[in-house]
Amino acid sequence: MNNAYSYGIGDLPPKDKTVIIPEGMKLESYCVYLVDVSMNVYNPIFRSMLIVGFISENGGPGNYSNIYSVSVSEPIDVYDWEGLHYLKIIKLIATSADMRGD
Repeated sequence: MNNAYSYGIGDLPPKDKTVIIPEGMKLESYCVYLVDVSMNVYNPIFRSMLIVGFISENGGPGNYSNIYSVSVSEPIDVYDWEGLHYLKIIKLIATSADMRGD
């Protein structure tokens, strides 16, 4: 049986809600991540950007955190992983220092 790490773009996600953050990585405020995501068990996994505003009390994305993709018409609010069925962080794309030009 496949584990959560073997699901790829175009596959249907696992039946259980799944959030995968690579070992040693911690979600940070004001950062952009490349992610694989699915909104529900019937939605194939697609590649997107997760832009994190604040971090919630539970360590998930807080206010001003959204998924952006050519696969969706509007940004998807993801406060504390709400609205997501599957998310796997692939890599950090940019930090707040990168966006400021530090």
